[in-house]
Amino acid sequence: MQSISLDTRHEAPEAAPPQRTALPRRAFTRFRAASIRARLVMLLAAVLLPILLIQAATHYASIEAEREAELQADLEAARAVAAACDAYIRDVLHLEFMVGAALTAPASGLSAGQWLGRAAGESPSLSQISWLSPDGQLLASSSPGAAGVEAAFAACASEASSSGAGWWVGPLSGSAPDSRPVIAIARTIHEGGSPAGVVVATVDPQHLDTLLPVARSGGAAIALVGPQGHGIYRDPPQPATANLTVDAAEAALVARALAGHEATGILAASAGQQRLVAAAPIPVAGWAAVSSHPVAATGVLLLTRMAQRQWLLLVALGAAVAVTLATGQLFIAPLIHLRESALAFGRGERERRAPVLGPAEMRDLAVTFNRMADEITTREEQSARLLAEVQRQAAQLDATIASIPDGVLVFDPTGAIVRANAAAQAMFGYTPEEQRQSVPNRVASQRFLHPDGRPFSPDELASTRALRGETLRGMIEILHTDQRDLWLVVSAAPIYDSAGELLGAVAIFTDVTAQRELQEQREDMLRMVSHDLRGPLTVIHGQAELVLRRLRQLGSAARELHSVEVILDSARRMNRMIQDLVDAARLESHQFKLDPKPLELYPLVLDLKEQLATDDGARIEIEEVAGLPPVMADADRLSRVLANLLSNALKYSPSGSPVTVRFNHNGSQVLTSIVDRGQGIAREEMAHLFQRYYRTRSARSQHEGLGLGLYISKMLVEAHGGCIWVESEPGIGTTFHFSLPAAPTDQQRLQE
Repeated sequence: MQSISLDTRHEAPEAAPPQRTALPRRAFTRFRAASIRARLVMLLAAVLLPILLIQAATHYASIEAEREAELQADLEAARAVAAACDAYIRDVLHLEFMVGAALTAPASGLSAGQWLGRAAGESPSLSQISWLSPDGQLLASSSPGAAGVEAAFAACASEASSSGAGWWVGPLSGSAPDSRPVIAIARTIHEGGSPAGVVVATVDPQHLDTLLPVARSGGAAIALVGPQGHGIYRDPPQPATANLTVDAAEAALVARALAGHEATGILAASAGQQRLVAAAPIPVAGWAAVSSHPVAATGVLLLTRMAQRQWLLLVALGAAVAVTLATGQLFIAPLIHLRESALAFGRGERERRAPVLGPAEMRDLAVTFNRMADEITTREEQSARLLAEVQRQAAQLDATIASIPDGVLVFDPTGAIVRANAAAQAMFGYTPEEQRQSVPNRVASQRFLHPDGRPFSPDELASTRALRGETLRGMIEILHTDQRDLWLVVSAAPIYDSAGELLGAVAIFTDVTAQRELQEQREDMLRMVSHDLRGPLTVIHGQAELVLRRLRQLGSAARELHSVEVILDSARRMNRMIQDLVDAARLESHQFKLDPKPLELYPLVLDLKEQLATDDGARIEIEEVAGLPPVMADADRLSRVLANLLSNALKYSPSGSPVTVRFNHNGSQVLTSIVDRGQGIAREEMAHLFQRYYRTRSARSQHEGLGLGLYISKMLVEAHGGCIWVESEPGIGTTFHFSLPAAPTDQQRLQE
């Protein structure tokens, strides 16, 4: 017999001598084999124990189900007794009502005793029926023996009169020589709204055997319990005693039934025996009907039933142990080979495989091991290839980042720099120690500024915000150094894995210092153009106007006046060109400020028409639209747009032809259209109309200018949140459209 242990904590040497250690190794193998068999037996026990527990649970469930069925049967018996008792009491109350009606009716023809005797004869279950005055005095009775219980009858009359229902049902103590309780049913009879008397019927509880369905209770004990928990009736009867009592264990359950609710339970009686008890209320009397019978304890039943099947379990357990021990022998030899193959494979012999021997399960295990070894070998080869590919891609990524002219920094979740290209190193000059620091610690010795000169806090920097999950584009950071300020345009974004977990962030820094310096030079040039050129031009314009007035005063010739007017027109045109250059530059650098306010379009265009020369203004036709809402616009800037478009329409259309201004309202936008009847614009030129310095062929040949009017108009309209476009057909005319947002109404402003 051979055996094996899978515990490798105390392995034998890998290369043992062939003969000298054979016996110890065989003994060690047998010892380990015994341990395997013991484990198989424990496994068998672990399998059989749940079966035993399941059997116990099954028996227990069946016992509980039987108990529930018996409880339900007791409850049905209690309900039947309660219903019969309730019906009987109601029949007696009805009989008393009829008797009372007869006794209070005038000229009934019979005496009160005769009426009561007749009523008692019709209901054999009644011991007697008595007629009492409202204050409880006995007036008549169907039995001459009633005179001895006047005090008890007076108590019945008082209970019935004080009851809201007009009747009372309860035990009448002292009504029999043996002092056993007698049931009294009393009803108050009214005549003309006032009590006329009380009819009291008494019932011996022993007569209830024929009235209640105790025979259908299945052998259960039946009892009627009064409001105070005192027994009134019991079947089978108790031994002769002065009072019927309720077991203390049943008191709480009976109290629930007396409160008007059904109740069931398994109770331990005072004698130590368990009982199934069910109680149902009797509403008309305020009593409870109780049905109960004894049962054996659950544990005794469970042990008894399991003992009947225990021999089968013992036989099955012995057979299973024998089969387990025999089966264990079949596993040992294949396990030895499998163990040796596994150890060799673990030492790096990737070609080693286990022989397929033994039972089908062990053969499957050997095949599975061999398949696993093949998969491990394949995955190791794949891992080697993947590692080489990852290394290649990492080198490629490093080369790509290094070749980017902008500065690139890659951060881990803590803010430490894990990659930085040469451009970033040239910008920031971080040491390896500084690269391992978090963002706040790393920038503590640096000074980053906003474009307006305010310092950045570490939490405001693009890299810090990206590590919080934000994506930023085109953010400007100024790195202040002793040599000069670096203007950096920063774009940063977080890096997530496929599961959405933050891996870090990447930030790209574009050095725009040179562009910033060019922009400053451009602004200096614009200031020079705006100031240094306008100064002399203003002098020329002023002196020309002075000369023109003087010549007109002297009555000079028309040719001389025309020469001065040409100087004035040229000065004005030069001033407009300078203004166009300045405005275009300011719009491009976003230095143009707007002051939008609600503005009516029709009066604005009307004012512009009046400001134009008489001949030109007369050509402008304005189509007024009723209910046109105002627009949100800067009046001066919008006047500039309208003046450009109107002057172009007048300039490039035949003299005397009308120029029409139309308005339209479309939702939240107000549309303005300027229509001329000129020669139109070629289709290939329309795409370039709003470009800076562009002029059509006809404009270049007929009129002077810089080609900035439509460019400035487009930027002004878009700065207002609108849009401008053109439609033209050669030979017919041109229409320029632009839209502006309508001013919000008072209601909209209140909602905002």
